[in-house]
Amino acid sequence: MKKIKLIGFVILLFGIIFTYSNSYSQNDGNVKPTPEEKSAKIVDELKPKLNLTDQQYNDLYNLYLERFKELKSNRESGIKPDKETKNAKRKDFREKIQKILSEEQYNQFKDFWKDKKKDFDKKKKDRKHKKDKKKSDKQDSRKFKD
Repeated sequence: MKKIKLIGFVILLFGIIFTYSNSYSQNDGNVKPTPEEKSAKIVDELKPKLNLTDQQYNDLYNLYLERFKELKSNRESGIKPDKETKNAKRKDFREKIQKILSEEQYNQFKDFWKDKKKDFDKKKKDRKHKKDKKKSDKQDSRKFKD
């Protein structure tokens, strides 16, 4: 009798551990990067492409950091700036970047973001295509079941 209770307890314990580990691993994927991490990632990617000096690197890092902190603050407080405000801030941001970079670097910067946007749009289109394909496959499988 004691052995059965012990085995039941062990199975219950493993079940709890398994459930906890699954929920923990699922939350790991939802952790958003901090403004510092986002800024560093972008500027680290730009540094070799634009041949940034250390001063330019630091200036761009601080500029991106300021922008990401502001965006995070707005999101957390529920503030949604109107289109005119967004456009004004975007224009101001670009002007500040233009002051930091040389003309050649700024052109490379614009090309970098054009390429990034193309890649993003392609990935988005591919995800949508996969999602649509899964839906159609699911619908097709339902047809054969009937």
